[in-house]
Amino acid sequence: MSNRIFMPMSVPFKGPSKAAEGRLSLLGVIVLSGLLGLATLGLDRWALVIIPVAVITWLSIQKLFYALLFLVCFLPPEPGDADIGFIGTMWYIAFSVFWAAWLVKLITQPKKIFLPVSYLLLCGGFLATCILSLYLGADIHMFLTSQADRKLYAQNFVLRPLLDSLLFFPVVSAIENPRQLKQLFWAIVLAGIFHTIPVYFVGGVPESATGEVFRRSGLMATAPHAAFYTMFFLIAATSLYGCETSKRRKGFLIGAIVLFVLAQHFTKSKTVLASLILTYLLFILLQGKADRILKSLIVSGLSFLIALPFLPTAMIDSIKIILLSIFVDPNINALTSSNIGSLGGRLLVVQAGLKLFWTYPVFGVGLGKHFFLIQPFAPPMYNVIHTHYVTVLVEMGLVGLALFLGIIGLTLWDLTKSFFQFKRQGDPQMYSLSRGLLLTFFGMLIVYLTLFDISSRVFWMIVGLAPVVRKMTRGGER
Repeated sequence: MSNRIFMPMSVPFKGPSKAAEGRLSLLGVIVLSGLLGLATLGLDRWALVIIPVAVITWLSIQKLFYALLFLVCFLPPEPGDADIGFIGTMWYIAFSVFWAAWLVKLITQPKKIFLPVSYLLLCGGFLATCILSLYLGADIHMFLTSQADRKLYAQNFVLRPLLDSLLFFPVVSAIENPRQLKQLFWAIVLAGIFHTIPVYFVGGVPESATGEVFRRSGLMATAPHAAFYTMFFLIAATSLYGCETSKRRKGFLIGAIVLFVLAQHFTKSKTVLASLILTYLLFILLQGKADRILKSLIVSGLSFLIALPFLPTAMIDSIKIILLSIFVDPNINALTSSNIGSLGGRLLVVQAGLKLFWTYPVFGVGLGKHFFLIQPFAPPMYNVIHTHYVTVLVEMGLVGLALFLGIIGLTLWDLTKSFFQFKRQGDPQMYSLSRGLLLTFFGMLIVYLTLFDISSRVFWMIVGLAPVVRKMTRGGER
């Protein structure tokens, strides 16, 4: 049975002529640029971007892959306040261009639209559940007393997750061959360099009023966001290093890897640090042979011990504080009743989330609504369920969680099967790239254990890439 969905037609369809396709694309560019212009002019200071955006739109709409590369440049979210900045503005523009390019391809080249039925059912069902939960869940109008509150809720807690989940549909049709997948990894690394450098200098936020832990986020939303995305960039750079043959490119990638690793020191994220360690262990285990695994573990341990005396004192102190805060909170003002650490606090808020879940068990309390409803069940300082899986359960109920776990399971299955298939085929490039996707997805699932929704854009992108990579194992190009 075919794993594609084509547009139903009663007569053979050859698609429009080149001239008609060009006119259709031009019309799409004009309409889209006009809409983007109106939206951008409403943001005043970013009005000048409409001219280069019109040019980029023209190029991107001609080829869906170019639109994906444009989107990757603005992947990490910026701080979520009511005023959208430059990166946020460009993200919405890039997203609109990406979807417009996909729709043009759907009309002009329907046979190149790849939509695996299993993914379509799961992702479409999850998206429908998100929308249903808004209408069938709890009423929070009493908490949204002003226009600014309603705008903030709609933008950060409804619009963002819905748009992120829509990424799957164009992503799954954007990559057509291994060469484009490698180019995508390069785009991720190059964009990552520009997003990571500010983490070293700006965006500092003290963990508490006494400033025991000072965390930087650069231009990204929060320090956990910065930590996750630098891990994402790091795995992409490592994957490229494994398949590049040019010494010049390998040298460049080594520099990028060092940049991404050291940035973790400034974000001071306990969860991402643990995820990095576990992901590295998986990286070693995927080597397969017992002697190579043992050798890698010994070399890694000895390298760490040798490097330890040369690490800056501030970095060693940061590691101590991070490890200590798992069990004992360094912020003495955080909880007046007890001095529990982040692990204990997260367990308390998970327990509170499960109590909230039973009020709307089928479709949940509604997308983004747990922030307003968790307080009666949780300690005073908590208004977020830090575990993403429990958050999905609370906000979208049993139906949403079942679909979400189904998407995870299917994606893991395809990525794992692809990795081992490329390993058997002896394809070093796809072996390294598919391993990178698998490691990123695994690291993300670890992060989701104690953090909420900091990587959904990457999540849906990898969900879209998983069936594409699996398809490549059976015939190279789609």
